[in-house]
Amino acid sequence: PLPSTTPLLSDTRYHFRTEVDLDPANADGSADGWVDRDYAVNGTNYASFRTRPIKVAAGGDVADPDIADLDDDATADVIQAIDPLHLLALGDLAYDNGELENFRQFYDPSWGRFKSRTKPVPGNHEYNLGPATGYFDYFNGVGQANGIAGERGKGYYAFDVGTWRVYALNSEIAIDANSDQVTWLQSDLAANPRSCSLAFVHKPRFSGGNYTDNESLAPMFQVL
Repeated sequence: PLPSTTPLLSDTRYHFRTEVDLDPANADGSADGWVDRDYAVNGTNYASFRTRPIKVAAGGDVADPDIADLDDDATADVIQAIDPLHLLALGDLAYDNGELENFRQFYDPSWGRFKSRTKPVPGNHEYNLGPATGYFDYFNGVGQANGIAGERGKGYYAFDVGTWRVYALNSEIAIDANSDQVTWLQSDLAANPRSCSLAFVHKPRFSGGNYTDNESLAPMFQVL
């Protein structure tokens, strides 16, 4: 902004740009777009709105101090360079058992910088010692029933990114055709028809990597 002591000249157009946060729910203050305004002292105002491209980053199997080539600091730097609107955290985020101390000690110093814009799902390691207590305590708050990881005990939820509908799914709880999660997914898809939807989950339905296909995800895959 111009200093208050600077007089505006007549018949002169001044240009101002104001960055805005299009996703205030994440409270990270990131500039997802900007407002351009031209002001003319004679009273004529010109305004236009422009948005930057929406970028989303995704990754999982994040922080394990016992694996030398699992460098969560390096991947955090890559994410920082991408500067995504959302980070989809794909489970197995804090080894070995996803305890709250694992998250605080290993995950938080690297990927924790993106916590306010992270959309997580749990992996099998989060359930090694029970119902992913450390995972929900870290993302939602200790003992909190709801938060950015969805409802405690469920861990599945949906949100919008631009015109897309995005589904965070939990492969570590019941996912048969009659399960609460698959029933919810079917209902939300019907209630929110979109040209494009995206779903992310820890275990893949099909795999060309080190692990086999997950037939258990077939009902969820068919609904999608």
